[in-house]
Amino acid sequence: MEISAPGRELAAFTVELRALTAELDPGAGWFAAFARRAPAELETWLAGLDLPPWDVVADLVQDLATGPGGRAAREREGRLRASYAAAAAAQDARPAARDDLLRRVGLAEHAAREAVERGHRLAVAEHSARSAGHGPEADRLARRSMTRAPCRPAPAPRGCRTPAPRERTGECRPPGPRS
Repeated sequence: MEISAPGRELAAFTVELRALTAELDPGAGWFAAFARRAPAELETWLAGLDLPPWDVVADLVQDLATGPGGRAAREREGRLRASYAAAAAAQDARPAARDDLLRRVGLAEHAAREAVERGHRLAVAEHSARSAGHGPEADRLARRSMTRAPCRPAPAPRGCRTPAPRERTGECRPPGPRS
């Protein structure tokens, strides 16, 4: 049985992605954040069942750049970018690509609405706890709210925008101790 072009390209990208993550500390940086916040999606990407948003890949490359593999990060990013572009182009050429993209956009919008609702519920609970004089509980809810709040909007599903080089402003850091 012959593997389709999208399957071949995704498999080639997945090999590169796995090689990258094999060099990362799974308990630190963005890799740890993705494993904690989106374990099913991370597993899907590493299994080669779906192409992650480019922002996820760029964040993992950033982890490599800040670690002992920093020198190799730029070269690795170039290979990943080329492999990603080929996989994305092959997937986008499929007849069902438009329907898949619309489904993903709908799922992303639903997830965003749910996140806003959870944030609102946490804020109301924190306010209620403070009003009732339960400072420690209010502080716990405030910390929980802060750890759930995204430091930037969730990445759009692949295909909504073109992966392009981006500058890191340092405004958003992965959870964990700051150096």
